[in-house]
Amino acid sequence: MASTLSLNRLQVTCTDFDAISLAGGADPERMAPPRVEEYLAELFCGTNVTMQVVSDQETLFQEYPLFACVNRAASMIPRHAGRIIFLTYEPPNPAYILETVMLVGKGVTYDTGGTDLKVEGKMFGMSRDKCGAAACAGFMQVVNLLQPPTVKAVAALCVVRNSIGENSYVADEVITAKSGARVRVTNTDEDGHLIMADALYHMKEMALCSVNPHLFTVATMTAHAILAVGPGYSIVMDNAVARLVSNAEKLQASGETMGDPFEISRIRREDFHFHEGRTEGDDIYQAPPGGSKMANRGHQNPSAFLIMGSGLGKHGACSCSPLKYTHIDIFAHLPDPHHLPYSGNPVLALAYCYLIQGKCLTVRNDLPFEMQYVCEMDCKPVCLQPCQPCRPPCRAPCDVEICPPPACSCCAPSTQHPCVDAPCCPPACPPTSCTPCPPCGENVTIVQPVCRPNVPKCVN
Repeated sequence: MASTLSLNRLQVTCTDFDAISLAGGADPERMAPPRVEEYLAELFCGTNVTMQVVSDQETLFQEYPLFACVNRAASMIPRHAGRIIFLTYEPPNPAYILETVMLVGKGVTYDTGGTDLKVEGKMFGMSRDKCGAAACAGFMQVVNLLQPPTVKAVAALCVVRNSIGENSYVADEVITAKSGARVRVTNTDEDGHLIMADALYHMKEMALCSVNPHLFTVATMTAHAILAVGPGYSIVMDNAVARLVSNAEKLQASGETMGDPFEISRIRREDFHFHEGRTEGDDIYQAPPGGSKMANRGHQNPSAFLIMGSGLGKHGACSCSPLKYTHIDIFAHLPDPHHLPYSGNPVLALAYCYLIQGKCLTVRNDLPFEMQYVCEMDCKPVCLQPCQPCRPPCRAPCDVEICPPPACSCCAPSTQHPCVDAPCCPPACPPTSCTPCPPCGENVTIVQPVCRPNVPKCVN
C-alpha cells in the first residue's frame, strides 16, 4: 500500500475535491437527484467502482418506505424525483479483504422544510444539505484512485428533494420502516432522520455477511452541531461496539494529522429514551416538533434514531453479531456565506484513517523509530494508547454463583439462581461481589493483522 501512495497521487486526490464541491454546492436544479445520478455515472465510468441506482417508485415504497415518504412531493416532478445510489469498490482479490467500510450519506438536494416550512429566509443555502452524500462520493473517488488491496468500500447516497406540495407528507403520519419499526413523523423539516434509516437497514443486512464491517452515516444533520462545536469541526459519535476499538479517537487523531478536525460526542441512554414511542401505534418518535437546533442533546439524538430505525440496536456490544457504527455530523462545515464552495470535509480524515494509515502493514505503538511506518506522503503514524483490560473482565452478576463469604458460617451455599428474587442468605450475610478490574499496570501493545486470506463471517 505504501508503494502506491506517492505525493503526486495525493495531489491528484486533492484535485478531486473540485468534484466533491460541485456535487455538494451546486444549485438545486443543476444537481437535482437525476443530475446527481448522471454526474456520478460519468465520474465512475470505466473505473473499479460499480454503480447501482434505485429510482423506481414502487421499489422505493417497498424497500425504503421512510425515504419514499420524504420523496412523495418531489416524485410528482420527474426532474426532482429521488433515488438511492449505491457505489461499490471491491479489491481485485476479494480473498485479501480485511475491512469493509460502509457509508450512508444524506443527499437532500433542496430542503424546503416540507409542510413544516422554513420561513424568514431560513431556506437560503439549503441546496448544501446534500454535502453528506457528496462527501461519501468523494471518499469513493479517493478509493477509486488509491485502490486499496485490503479494504472493500460501499456507499449509499440517499438523494432526494424535500419539497412541499399536494402529495407532501405531514406530521402525525405513522410510517413503518423497512426494519419493521413504526415511526411517528413529528417534524417534516427533520428529513435526514428518515431518508437514511432504511438505507442503513439494508447496509446493516449487507454488513452481517461482510468481513470486519464498519457502518457510517455522514450528514449535515442538525444546526445544533455548529452551536456545540463552532464552524469547521465535524462531530463523530460511536456506538458501543465502535467505542470498544477507540474508533472516534483514531478518527480524531487522523483528522489532526490531515488538518481535518473532529470533536467527539457520546451517544447516551437519554438519546434513545427521547425517541421511544409515546402513543399507541408507534414505536419511534421522530424528532422534536420544534426542530433539533435548540433541543437538549440536539446533535446526538439523530444517531439514536438511526440506530433504532434501522434495527442496529439488535447488534450492540452484547449481541451475538455486534456491528460497529459511527455517525458523523458535518453541519459545521456548511459554507458561510453560502456562496462559498463546500470544502470537502471530512474526506481527508476518513481516507487517512480507513484507507492509508497502517493498511496491510504491522502498526504498533512501541516500535523503534526506524521501524515506524511513514508513507511516501510523509504522514505521521497515529499512535493511541490502547484501551483494553489486563485480564478478562468480571462476569455479569447473573453468571456468578452467589454464596456466603468465607467468614460467614450462618448460611449454607445456595443452589438458587442469582436472578431469583428470593435471597440465599439473610441480610447479615451479603453475597460476595465481584471487584472491578484494576487499571493496567503496563502498556498493552496492539498489533494489526497483516494481509492474509479472509475467513467469511458465518451468520446463523
